[in-house]
Amino acid sequence: MPFRRRESGSLVACLGVVAAFMTSPAAALDSDVPTPAAEATLLFTGDVLPHTPVTRSAARYGRASGNTHDFAPIFSEVAPAIAAVDWAVCHLEVAIGVPGVVSSPFPLIAAPAAVALGLAAAGFDACSTASNHSLDFGVVGVHSTIAALDHVGLAHTGTAMDSGTVNGILYVVDGLVVGHASYSYGFNGFSVPGEQPWLANVIDPDRILIDAARLRKVGAEFVVVSLHWGAEYNSNPIAFQTELAERLASSDDIDLIVGHHAHVVQPLLWINGKPVAFGLGNFLSNQTDAKTQDGVMLMVRVVENDGIWALDEMVAVPTWVDRRNGHMIRSASGSSLPVLSASAGRTADTLGVMGATLQVLSVDQARSWALAPEIAARLSSICARGGC
Repeated sequence: MPFRRRESGSLVACLGVVAAFMTSPAAALDSDVPTPAAEATLLFTGDVLPHTPVTRSAARYGRASGNTHDFAPIFSEVAPAIAAVDWAVCHLEVAIGVPGVVSSPFPLIAAPAAVALGLAAAGFDACSTASNHSLDFGVVGVHSTIAALDHVGLAHTGTAMDSGTVNGILYVVDGLVVGHASYSYGFNGFSVPGEQPWLANVIDPDRILIDAARLRKVGAEFVVVSLHWGAEYNSNPIAFQTELAERLASSDDIDLIVGHHAHVVQPLLWINGKPVAFGLGNFLSNQTDAKTQDGVMLMVRVVENDGIWALDEMVAVPTWVDRRNGHMIRSASGSSLPVLSASAGRTADTLGVMGATLQVLSVDQARSWALAPEIAARLSSICARGGC
């Protein structure tokens, strides 16, 4: 069974931007048909780190589709799960669309604006953007990244062009209001300009707690904090992470913490009754170590009962970057290919999900999981009207 957790008398929540269930219009008019509980499915991924070789793959795809760069094929295998959920959030680690810079390798990483179009085509709705590479190209890079995301309709938080969104943003869909804020441990030696303090968010526990409280005050029913933290290539959280997680998770204003930056999968733990995903690995990159090609799409379902939204189920979808085949992101779980099954095993072991605590799904299984309540609601309506 998938992970199930309920807390009596308390709220266990996560980034629930949509309260989604569907019934036929006829069923909605029939008072004898019970109304299904409102529910929302949500998805979070690891780092989107399109190194120069990834951009070259996108250029090859672009030649086939008549575009300069086409990132959509890279996401095509995992897109069915992304598109099936009600709200999907990526973590964009690099600047995109920088004027005069098609692609730039480490240490100053940049990629084409077409990355945003590929993410949107895959089904993503939003991205967190605070990372150690946020300021690689200064103000220009922050502005070009935001412009590229805005152009394709992807919401974003973590970097900003003015003070209006520096403290996080609200997602409002179908009456459910969610606050989302994003922060990084630092910016690779660069500093946020004093005259533009909103440009990128740095981790400061006091500031994060103030921002979360402010999001609550302006109407957020759930607050999610995305953190770019930890030690690169270390599957175990460091003291900085665990201490910060303890402090933030003790606040009633924060419901879910999602971590990035390590480039390898890190554990999923419950701290003070809150889920903390310390690191979701690499969703897309050209890093070569086996563990850096592993990622996980974390999917959660929240349901509403008597006006209170609570976490109902959580599942993990392991992914793997196929560097030798155009950097396509593969569904690792359930495959007979040794490289994919090994990746899924590493992810499951590191997350701590072996056994009955959390189910590991393939992309196809995840899509069915996301759509199951909607399908069940429709079937129930049909049967209640004598159609079964």
